Amino acid sequence: MSFMMVKKEFKLVGLKGSGEFINFGNEVPLHAKQLLSRSNEILNPTETEIALFEPKKDEKHRIGHYFVGLIVSEKLNEVPTGMDYIETNKS
Repeated sequence: MSFMMVKKEFKLVGLKGSGEFINFGNEVPLHAKQLLSRSNEILNPTETEIALFEPKKDEKHRIGHYFVGLIVSEKLNEVPTGMDYIETNKS
């Protein structure tokens, strides 16, 4: 199996979450639904959903963090209450 690594810049607004990795399959979609119910509060959305996950390091690593968001077209100075703005770099 081959793959190609791509570095891409993202600007997104969304909700942070954390929990046991084993529960991500239920927790992440619930957070995404919560985000989508508040999507009208987000400025400059592209309507593209994204989820970012902390990778599990080993069997002892039980709790992880994740982020569900909407990609936005421009940098934002203000975000809705309870949400965060994340910008990734190409480098």
